[in-house]
Amino acid sequence: MAKIDSQTRIRNAKRLSKILKTIPQDVQDQITKTMERGAIRTAKKSSDDVVKRTGELSKSIEARNIDNDQHRWGIYANFYWLWVEFGTKFSSSKPFFMSHWRKLKKTLKNSIKRNVKKKLKQKYGKR
Repeated sequence: MAKIDSQTRIRNAKRLSKILKTIPQDVQDQITKTMERGAIRTAKKSSDDVVKRTGELSKSIEARNIDNDQHRWGIYANFYWLWVEFGTKFSSSKPFFMSHWRKLKKTLKNSIKRNVKKKLKQKYGKR
């Protein structure tokens, strides 16, 4: 099964990892839950919108942890998802993933920010 790469890269991943270690565990858990929900939501919407001939591609789309790292989620599908998404010389493109990812990326970022602020206010009070 091939990973659907959303083309999103984390800059300064080592720095981010150090920062995450300083964040309280309950806030980290909230971030993880939000990321998981976003990945599952993207996978579900993509699965619903993919062109269904046999239904095999639709069934193969799933969200799961990357390398059992709780902070990293990926969306996986059969290897030929690229040909369906972007088309080939012989068939036109039938987008089903990138359109949802672009729409949900901003929503997901805002949701993470909102949840982190909420948890930090609960833990440390308003400032």
